[in-house]
Amino acid sequence: MRETSQPVVNKVAIIGAGPGGLATAIALRKKGIDAHVYERAKELRPVGAGLGLQANGLRCLDVIQPGIVDILKRSGCQVKRVTVKTSTGETIRTSESTMMEKYGQPLLIIWWWRLQQILASYLPPEVIHLNHRCISFEQNENTVITHFDNGKTAQADLLIGADGVKSTVRQILIGDGQPRYLGTMSWRTVINYDNNNDLLPPNEVIIMRGEKSILFLLNLGEGNMYWGARKVLSDSSLSRTADEVKSRVLKEFADWIEPVRKLMEATDAERILERANLRQTAIEAMELWQGNVIGRCSSSNGTIRRTRS
Repeated sequence: MRETSQPVVNKVAIIGAGPGGLATAIALRKKGIDAHVYERAKELRPVGAGLGLQANGLRCLDVIQPGIVDILKRSGCQVKRVTVKTSTGETIRTSESTMMEKYGQPLLIIWWWRLQQILASYLPPEVIHLNHRCISFEQNENTVITHFDNGKTAQADLLIGADGVKSTVRQILIGDGQPRYLGTMSWRTVINYDNNNDLLPPNEVIIMRGEKSILFLLNLGEGNMYWGARKVLSDSSLSRTADEVKSRVLKEFADWIEPVRKLMEATDAERILERANLRQTAIEAMELWQGNVIGRCSSSNGTIRRTRS
C-alpha cells in the first residue's frame, strides 16, 4: 500500500456547536483536517445548565488542546465535597471528593455556556457557521452534501452529527423516532452566586431529595450558581409563559425548606427554563456510521423546553 502524509479525510462538516461538536472540530483541525461547525442558533448566547467534567474528560481535553484545562479550572468550580440532604434541610451524608488524589484531576463544575465560549475561542471564527440548521444531506461514495434551512449547502468528505438528543442527522440515518418522555419535568436556571449563600457553600455540590423530587445546587465559578429542580409528573405539557413556569415550580416545591422556596421566589421568571426530560433509545454506535456520515449514538437525556424569542 502506498504511504501518504495526507489524511484520507480532508474536510469535515460538524452539525452542532455544543461542547462535543466544538471539541471534535479542535481535535480534527489539530490533525490538519479542515473541520467546520454548523450551528442552528443565530448567536452563541448564555444558555445551558451547569455540567460536571470528570478526570477522564479533562485529560482528553488537555490532549486535544494543551493548556485549556487550566483555563477551565479558573472559570469553573473544583468540587471538594458532595452533600446530600432531605427537602427539609437535614443532612443525609457528606462525601469528600477524592478525584484529585486518585486521578490527578478534580471534578470540575462549569457553566455549559462558559465551556462553549472557551472551546469556541480555540477555533477560527470563520469555521463556526451560525444560523445554519441542518434539514437534510445526501452522499455518494466520496462526499456528502449537507443542506441547511437558509438555502445554503456544505460539501465535505465526512459529516458528523453532534446536534443533540433531537438530532436531525440521526433521524435521517436510522429514523428511530422521537425521544421518549422519562416521566419527569425539570426547571433550571443560572443566577448570581453569593459566597455567603446558606444553601451552597463554596466548592460544594448540594443534592436535596424530596418525595419524587430532587434539587441540585452547583457553584459554576465566576460568580454564577445553578439550581435545577426535577419532579416525577405524568403531565409533560409546557407552561405558556414565564410567569406560569415560575408559578408551577413554586407550587411543585411549596413544601420544601424555606431557603429553597426563597431562592426560587427570588429568581427572575424569565430566567427559569422548563423542560420535559427525554431519552433517545440506545443503539450500537456502528448503526450510526453509514458511508460518509456519523450520527449521534449517545442515549443521554435531552429536553423539550419552553422557548422565548
